Amino acid sequence: MDPSAIARVRSSIGQWNEDHLKEYIDHDWNIHRWITAYEGNEEETIKVLRRHLNNRNTMGLSHLPEIEPECPIMEKHAPLSILGRNHPDDNKVTLWELTGLLDIHGLVENIRISPFMKSRFRWMERVHREVVKEEKRTGRQSGGLLIMDLNQLRFSPSLLSVIGGSFLLPYSLSYSISSGPYRIMWGTLFEQYPQMIQEIVIINAPTFVNLLYQTCIPFIPADYKSRITICSSSSPSLTLIKCLHPQIIPSQYITEESPYTNPDIPKPVSPFPKAEMLSVQLDSVSVPAGGQVYLKLKLNAGETIDIYTKHEQEMTVFWFYSIDDTWNGKERLGNGVHTNELCE
Repeated sequence: MDPSAIARVRSSIGQWNEDHLKEYIDHDWNIHRWITAYEGNEEETIKVLRRHLNNRNTMGLSHLPEIEPECPIMEKHAPLSILGRNHPDDNKVTLWELTGLLDIHGLVENIRISPFMKSRFRWMERVHREVVKEEKRTGRQSGGLLIMDLNQLRFSPSLLSVIGGSFLLPYSLSYSISSGPYRIMWGTLFEQYPQMIQEIVIINAPTFVNLLYQTCIPFIPADYKSRITICSSSSPSLTLIKCLHPQIIPSQYITEESPYTNPDIPKPVSPFPKAEMLSVQLDSVSVPAGGQVYLKLKLNAGETIDIYTKHEQEMTVFWFYSIDDTWNGKERLGNGVHTNELCE
């Protein structure tokens, strides 16, 4: 940690009056994570950290753990478990996902992206709280140790597109949505919570794991790639014991009698439930191949607009704000930038 760099960034991001933002900024390791993620480039760090603080305030991220989940089915059908400290001599926070048991195709066909992402932000805020707690306890940087169990994951021709989908532009005013919820999810979480996941251990990896890895590479930050360990061993406990104390290994992986009360982790419920039809009248927008459509929405002070979309092809949306009605979308986007579809 470089205290002088942290002080410079902290003094340059401006005044934030909300208590939960002050608490975030006052924790040195939070700023250190952003500086590290942007390789010491303080100018870039200040810019993206300001954006994150604005997102944190607008979305109420700090308060999500106390709020009733907007998408409770995610807790049941796609659980992510937080088990606590990985080892008495270490300070990482153990996270667990039974990835191979997820009904990924059912999730893709039925999930709505906003509540889906909000549930994952809620989970990351819980992780962040545990990480900060460990850092205050030890005085050292903490982070998540994510175990992903691919046992029973079956290959299908559509699996790669489901996981990969389309690329999510980092920190842009645009985003792409297609059939890659894992790409959208982890790409966004890596951007909004840099350095929060310190290590990823993949166990029970199938024979086609290299294909999965190549699909995921584009949305994994460069500094994370060296932190991924892939194990195809039929005995995952031999791998887990290298990074976890025996008492934290879930009971499902214990093959011999244990002197500890090992935790249980919930299995994802399958199949993923069918989504209810939206009772919202949507406007139809047709966009020719390679074409662009511009829609203007007037928003008065104190008003909110809910945006619903239903589409069969990939769509890219650019959001711009103008204080008056003189803005020309074509001038702002420039030549060669592709906007596919926006449905109100």
